[in-house]
Amino acid sequence: MTGRRITFEVTHLVENLDAIAQPVTHVNQTILIENHAVHGTKKDAAHPHRSLPAWLASPTGEGDGPPCQKPRRTCCRNHWRRRCRRWLDPPRLASACWREIDSRRLIEKINQPQTDDKLRFRHIAEFYLNSAAFRKLAPTTQYCYRHIVNDYLVPAWGDQFAVDIKSLAVEKWLRSLDLAAPARGKTKYVMMVVFLHAEKHERIPDGFTANLESKIDIESSSNYEAVILTPKQTFTILKRMRQPESTVTLLVAVTGLRFSEVAGLQWQDVDYANECIHVRRTWIDGQTSERLKTKQSRSAVPMAAELAQFLRDWRKATAYGKPTDWVFASPKTHGRTPRVGNMLVADHLRPAAIKAGVILKPGQRFGFHNLRHSLSSLLITGQKSDVRTTQDILRHSSSATTIDLYTQSPMAQRIAAQESVLDAILKQPTRRVRISGVRNASRVGL
Repeated sequence: MTGRRITFEVTHLVENLDAIAQPVTHVNQTILIENHAVHGTKKDAAHPHRSLPAWLASPTGEGDGPPCQKPRRTCCRNHWRRRCRRWLDPPRLASACWREIDSRRLIEKINQPQTDDKLRFRHIAEFYLNSAAFRKLAPTTQYCYRHIVNDYLVPAWGDQFAVDIKSLAVEKWLRSLDLAAPARGKTKYVMMVVFLHAEKHERIPDGFTANLESKIDIESSSNYEAVILTPKQTFTILKRMRQPESTVTLLVAVTGLRFSEVAGLQWQDVDYANECIHVRRTWIDGQTSERLKTKQSRSAVPMAAELAQFLRDWRKATAYGKPTDWVFASPKTHGRTPRVGNMLVADHLRPAAIKAGVILKPGQRFGFHNLRHSLSSLLITGQKSDVRTTQDILRHSSSATTIDLYTQSPMAQRIAAQESVLDAILKQPTRRVRISGVRNASRVGL
């Protein structure tokens, strides 16, 4: 490696440090010296070694000192050849730079996370995004966390020292965000995850995260209620769609598959012999991943005979029917990638739902995930399936998620339940009762 390249790397290392201006100046001066030594200068050019830092006074470590202070035109030729030129030798200057960097432990400060209390938030955020703990998360969770860190947290807090961030400032900032309450709560949670990871690895003091989080008071509960489709509405939506959109919608509606899992399906995953579909990968943000959301997500998805026939018909119709082809391959990419979910929703599912009588306000959330909620509600409240069966179909880790978050009873069923209670209360059989002290009985009723 040449001296010029070495010095360039030294400059790159030093320039990436915060609050260290002098070494940058020193190395820049070294580059001037090196260029002088390698390329030479005009005869009337002065040596670029005036006002050099003390640590460059003896680049060889032998106490030989810098060359003379005379311009080259007045420096004797023999002295230039013997001392000045040797002192300006690029490898010698690079060696001096490296010795100074080693003495100041600048490389350790760059290659290892800082451990002092003045670590900036962008440093601990980057430290978390590059950690093994982050890589263990599901791809969808990684995508969400990275979006929050890069698009919200770092722009707002990146240049501030981590331990100088105050709870009141964070609370005011969270309230100022044009986000729904759950999104603000999620942003706060991710921020605390970044702090907690830095605290765990001793980058910030112990207890800082808990103290900061306990003082931030924001509303994070959601009043969101998913739009539930009735079987009649789902059937109407399917009639208004063409292939393959109708098969995609039907598959999600009866299996509860997440769309990232549907997009990641290949024909080899459809097991006709065992009447099931194997979920082995997902397709998220233009990338495939074999890491699913939960352990239960790998459970086989049941496939009834009628659903299997729909998939057979689509495989005959598509140009991409090989075992390793995507089940719903995109014709725009010639089958190299699957269809994009948000485009299917915007161009097909949402317009068909509105035509089917589903009331959707402008900007209201609606997509394939609503079919998953509808399936849970239909199985439990409509088909009277037991909770465990519904949980296994949706592949939830906990039955509480199935009941509390995914299952809703339709208004008609609530009214019917209320009417049964009214009948039980009001339509009591008429009977004669004897009142103490009175011979005549009275009829009791409403």
